[in-house]
Amino acid sequence: MKTLLYRMDCLTNMHVGSGDVNYSIIDNEIEKDPVLKNVAVIHPSGVKGALKEYFGSAGVDEKIITYIFGNGISTNDKENSTNTSKVKKTAPGNYKFMGATLMARPLRVSDGAASYILTSSDELLNQQMNLFRALNIKSINGKSIENFSVNINKDEIVVSNTDEVKSIEGKNVTAFNKLQNRDVLTELIGPSFAIASADFLGTQDYPFIARNCLDSNGISQNLWYEEVVPHESVFYFAVMAENEYLDEFKAVMENVIQFGGNASIGYGFAKVHCVAESPEVL
Repeated sequence: MKTLLYRMDCLTNMHVGSGDVNYSIIDNEIEKDPVLKNVAVIHPSGVKGALKEYFGSAGVDEKIITYIFGNGISTNDKENSTNTSKVKKTAPGNYKFMGATLMARPLRVSDGAASYILTSSDELLNQQMNLFRALNIKSINGKSIENFSVNINKDEIVVSNTDEVKSIEGKNVTAFNKLQNRDVLTELIGPSFAIASADFLGTQDYPFIARNCLDSNGISQNLWYEEVVPHESVFYFAVMAENEYLDEFKAVMENVIQFGGNASIGYGFAKVHCVAESPEVL
């Protein structure tokens, strides 16, 4: 079994709902990591469900879909031989899907030539790197991550280019000078990036959008607010894949795939791309 590491670049805003009852101003919140502070995630079932639906819409053979993702199958009710009705049972898939975790999100550049910059935190980067290494991922697009670690001061924000970015969300920045990690960060996030403390990133609210429900006469019946992950955000997720149908799986995955709800209004479309593959069977 190999581990495939995928990068998700959000092309549009995304809403993967938490399903929790909420009495704050935001009615529908997004899913967040239970440990990391205010970090958006897509739970494994959401990743698997979105990919399975996409494979079906892409016309992939049902036999391949069932092998990879599993399926509900109908069998005779063996407990009652006189009953000819069917009972639905679950057949597990052979591929294992992990949840997607936010790696970087756009924050407003309040002073500088750029309008936004993709921002992560040292805690988030180090936690994700530990996970990747545990899954036997040794490099990202050929850049070794075996000795990767980033540590910054609590009140510091470092950026890749201070010529374009002088402050983020009203907070002054300093230049990133840890050259040994620059190549890896460029592959992980992009050529322009910022790294803040987990405390700072955790206090940055996600955007929320007002939604309205109209009756048949066009009269508003309900106004609610929905939290979204902004477009340009970057997620990563891993798939533990068998050799069977591996080439077919990899070929279909290199595409734009929709995650979460509200697909009919353009939410959740993301470019998915494999950036690493474990060098040997785990």
